[in-house]
Amino acid sequence: MYYPKGEEPVFPVAAGYNTRHRLGAAMDMLTGRVVWVEGKVVGVDALCLLLRKIRQAYGPKPTIFLVWDNWPVHWQVDVLTTATECDIQLLWLPTYAPWLNPIEKMWRWLKQSVLHNHTLAEHFDWLKEQARAFLDRFVDGSAELLRYVGLLPLITSLSC
Repeated sequence: MYYPKGEEPVFPVAAGYNTRHRLGAAMDMLTGRVVWVEGKVVGVDALCLLLRKIRQAYGPKPTIFLVWDNWPVHWQVDVLTTATECDIQLLWLPTYAPWLNPIEKMWRWLKQSVLHNHTLAEHFDWLKEQARAFLDRFVDGSAELLRYVGLLPLITSLSC
């Protein structure tokens, strides 16, 4: 958008729509497949649901390796127990190293293409649908996502 010098864009804030909606997801580094959950809070219950959805998506075998950062909720006993029950091995990233986690680039893409400076304060449900549609693009895998997060060149060179 263009605004004359000295003027700044004004984005409306609608009464009753000042709320939050959270997303949590896991991305397969070989296929670009994304498994995700949503809710007002992504805490212990949502992470346990995410782990169960990941296991369901891949079937009973083999062991799944999941790279996670050190968000304190990831260390909750119920989350760790669910991971063990689902045969998901957690691999921990160093503290404050988001550049090591490719899914952070997917979140950046979502923010840039859907969420950044949206003017949908009065249409929060529509905005949530747009975010869901963005993630649904990747539920069956995506070379486009792998390319965006920087994993496709690695995979291509490994398969030769």
